[in-house]
Amino acid sequence: MPSTVALFVDYENVPDVQLAENWINFARSKGNLVIQNAYTRQWKNSPSDGSLLKRLGFRLISAIFNIKNSVDCKCMYDCLGVVESESSPDIFIIVTGDGDYAHLLNILKSHRKQTIIFARRGSGSKKLSRIAHEFYFVDEVDNYLLAA
Repeated sequence: MPSTVALFVDYENVPDVQLAENWINFARSKGNLVIQNAYTRQWKNSPSDGSLLKRLGFRLISAIFNIKNSVDCKCMYDCLGVVESESSPDIFIIVTGDGDYAHLLNILKSHRKQTIIFARRGSGSKKLSRIAHEFYFVDEVDNYLLAA
């Protein structure tokens, strides 16, 4: 049975929607893509990017809470909810670079989930690169697809 894959995009940290199709292809190279979520404060502030992501099958999630790092909090909260579900995916791909996700990766790994991070060059947390099973730069996703 093929692995199941969840793709979570922190648009606040990596607003490179031109690469979204490559992230999807990468995720599909790992298994059956069952979740595609993209997070920002409010999608109405990025209508063209939101339209493209929606056309590609992403569920657009606005984190409009009045707290610091609301996008990070919402994305992590949703990941935790998914990992606790009966149909939890085998692989979690998170497009971010924010070191705040380190604790989430440890929790996912404790549930025996494979973790993959995509981050922008220069903004990727070294902590994430050490914790994740795989760590890639978003601007080189084409190279990883060719290698897969």
